[in-house]
Amino acid sequence: MNKTILIGCLIGVLFMFGCTTEQVCEVCEEPEPCPTMFDKALIDFDFGTWGEDIDDSTQAIFSNMIYNYGDVEAKGLILTCEISDTAENSLLKEDKEIGNVGSRSYIYKEVYLDITNIKLDDDANGFCYVSDCDDCEILPLRIKEFADSLQ
Repeated sequence: MNKTILIGCLIGVLFMFGCTTEQVCEVCEEPEPCPTMFDKALIDFDFGTWGEDIDDSTQAIFSNMIYNYGDVEAKGLILTCEISDTAENSLLKEDKEIGNVGSRSYIYKEVYLDITNIKLDDDANGFCYVSDCDDCEILPLRIKEFADSLQ
């Protein structure tokens, strides 16, 4: 009986002070959208292979995959391809404009370099990387060791 009276008193106090289950909110301004890392083009690349063109020995072919993880189209991509000897001396370095990559997509790109003015031996090394683009971030350049190796 004492419990019933206690519960009744608690319910009475709650109603007396006007407590309800609904909360009253103030009118808020629209919140600004949170910036995300996908608000710009986020570029990654995967260098595949390279070699002398079997149909034209004056050219080298480089195969590359370029990925855009951002919500914005990547524009003005520049792919830098380089051939070096075994002592890592640069024999040829050339920038190629490869165009655009749509948002959240990828492209496969073959790049051809004229190698008539250099002598390639069997131990020569070739590679390509995305070196520049308009208003985008090149993800591998976040890794200091990788960025330093390109200097």
